[in-house]
Amino acid sequence: MSDLSLLTKRILDLAGAILGLAVFGLPMAIVAGLIRLRNGSPVLYRVMRPGLHAKPFLLLNDLELPLLARHSARFRDVGTIPVISSPEVVDMCFDKWRTFKFLKASDLEAPNTYLSLADAQEALTRGDITFPLVVKPRWGTASIGIQYSDDDEELELDYMLAKKRHPRTILREINATDPERCILIQKRLCGQEYSLDD
Repeated sequence: MSDLSLLTKRILDLAGAILGLAVFGLPMAIVAGLIRLRNGSPVLYRVMRPGLHAKPFLLLNDLELPLLARHSARFRDVGTIPVISSPEVVDMCFDKWRTFKFLKASDLEAPNTYLSLADAQEALTRGDITFPLVVKPRWGTASIGIQYSDDDEELELDYMLAKKRHPRTILREINATDPERCILIQKRLCGQEYSLDD
């Protein structure tokens, strides 16, 4: 394909996307708002996929894993095989502070992690950590509420912003279990990121 053909295709793709958003964006936003008002969050995210021998399976997001883990026996009772860890493992993995402590206790590398702004600031003063840092929910998913801080001022602002905005996210309920210790600060790791997703 020539450069002109690629440019033309790109322009047509963008024009089509902009037109589609102009026509369907407002109605979709209104419907999503009505669903959220009536049912709460999340508004979207159930995916039915064909599995082994074309038997369908339901793909869930990680916010639903604790519930699924607690009721996995009920699924097995009706012939459904849930592919999930025990409730204890799911709970530990969902709580990034507990995960950090588990990794440290197992002599596995993990970025230094702090449960308060004061602890992180003291670690910076001692030289235990350096910028850039990550400010994020203790219990979280999908990069919701993640901020990257490159200096002391940004760290304070990001931490205050996370504390203020967090109660407005889909994570508000789980983080209400420990509102004073629901934001983590940790060293930002650089390098190739690998993840497993649908």
